[in-house]
Amino acid sequence: MAFALDRVDSAPIISQDLDPQFLQWIWVLIDTLNETIRDIENGFNLFSAPSYALLTETVTLTLGSPSFTVANGALYNVGDNVIGTGMPPHAIIVSIIGNTVTIDNNATANGAQALTFIPTKGVAIENGILLYDTTNNEYVGMQNGALVKFTTTAYP
Repeated sequence: MAFALDRVDSAPIISQDLDPQFLQWIWVLIDTLNETIRDIENGFNLFSAPSYALLTETVTLTLGSPSFTVANGALYNVGDNVIGTGMPPHAIIVSIIGNTVTIDNNATANGAQALTFIPTKGVAIENGILLYDTTNNEYVGMQNGALVKFTTTAYP
């Protein structure tokens, strides 16, 4: 299912002369509203795709290294967000070569860690956006500038 939201086409026509600065303010307001509408529409379309699912895998991290090995590198995409113990805030996959994944910053922990890969296709997740993965009953969102995840029981 794709969402399409209406844009604001123009300001209402007013029968009296208006200050040019006021008209400029209205044009800027309309442009800003249309950008916000486009962002909302893109967010809905990105996260309502039928193929959306969180992928969780336990990998071995090396403190100070941006790379780690996964079981199947074909499951992930450059631009996906990664969260979990040992991941720096806003970790994003920058390359995948075979089964070796490299993120945009170094791991902050050593050893086996369960990481969650979020298929965001390189789109930054902003504060307030909350996603629900119905397969795993997990919520993912932004809180104070960091990706967070929590699990719950299925809703009746």
